[in-house]
Amino acid sequence: MKLEEAKAGIGRKVIYTPFEGSNQKEEGVITSTNEYYVFVRYGNIMSIMATRAKDLEFIWGNEKW
Repeated sequence: MKLEEAKAGIGRKVIYTPFEGSNQKEEGVITSTNEYYVFVRYGNIMSIMATRAKDLEFIWGNEKW
């Protein structure tokens, strides 16, 4: 994903994959962006994590939460 897509997708669910081919995936919701990172709330964690846009993909078909 590109940073511009993430900014337009604030409130949408995403899947985080730390590197291509990884089996480790985590679901979250985009809460905001800045000029470098996408901020995502993962699972039931109350804190927000800065994440690289390229490590995220939208869960297609979901509306903003």
